[in-house]
Amino acid sequence: MSIAAASCLPVPYFQIDGSLRILNRSAIADSQFPAAVYLHDIVDEESLTKLTQLVKPLQDTRVEINLLSTDNLPALYELYQCWEDKETGHVVAIRQQSRIHALQQSMEQLREGLQKEAPSPNKVTQLSPEAGRKQAKLHIDAASALETIDDLMIILRADFIELGRTPYSDIITEKVNELRDLLRQLKEMK
Repeated sequence: MSIAAASCLPVPYFQIDGSLRILNRSAIADSQFPAAVYLHDIVDEESLTKLTQLVKPLQDTRVEINLLSTDNLPALYELYQCWEDKETGHVVAIRQQSRIHALQQSMEQLREGLQKEAPSPNKVTQLSPEAGRKQAKLHIDAASALETIDDLMIILRADFIELGRTPYSDIITEKVNELRDLLRQLKEMK
């Protein structure tokens, strides 16, 4: 890829050689990561082994790795690699923590919504049939969302552990359990 084309890519892109030496990079990569000669220079220490084992010539695997930003803070990225030959590879980095953050925000919004829907324990009110149906649908939707999150956590838990990010997994699991308890309490109030 030409230098001009690489600089126009809207995502962090690196052209590398077989030793992971950076030959070219996009403008966004320049702004998000420190100057580096080799790709491993911008990889968090905990992810170095993974990088050297999985990012190499003629591999086509996707790899989740912590990359260091310009302020030297690690952030989770998914690296997509494509090799022309043993000496020319292309790597695109897509940030993953925004997905985790969005999931956490969705869970918090769901929790807040459930708390707003819950009647005061001191005040017993009779719901209209329409409000009862709406509440039942919200309960089913929330329970379904929690099951989806549980399924995703089963898939992602090994990656969290491998990346040394088990506390994030534990926080998500804890929040899912809190929401499940809220749903149970709401159901018992009917």
